[in-house]
Amino acid sequence: MCGCIGSGIARGEWGEVDGIKCKVVNVDTETIKDNKNTITVMLQNTRQDPVEFGTDCFRLNGKVQGQHYTPKSGSIKLNPGETKEYELDFSMVLFGKGAYESLEFLGPDKDGSAKYNLDQ
Repeated sequence: MCGCIGSGIARGEWGEVDGIKCKVVNVDTETIKDNKNTITVMLQNTRQDPVEFGTDCFRLNGKVQGQHYTPKSGSIKLNPGETKEYELDFSMVLFGKGAYESLEFLGPDKDGSAKYNLDQ
């Protein structure tokens, strides 16, 4: 089952893959001097069971075709009906204005896709 969604979801709008809702809450790219580039997402588990997955279910897509990055590894745990905010750490990537096109959420099973526009 693919949760594929057209050209992209606006910041602050919910998308859903495999029963996990996600929205981009904040993109912090203004702090390159302290090397802290983060994207904060809100996640909600609409499944009937607890879910745990790695941050590698997220991918930052560059403007250059085929260029993408995963955040520093971490674990995300959500109980049924739970909503939590998570900060994805991309400190190893120099953001630069307009260098990135979208944040992609592949879902806990990595078989879906919801793309979030990062341009504002």
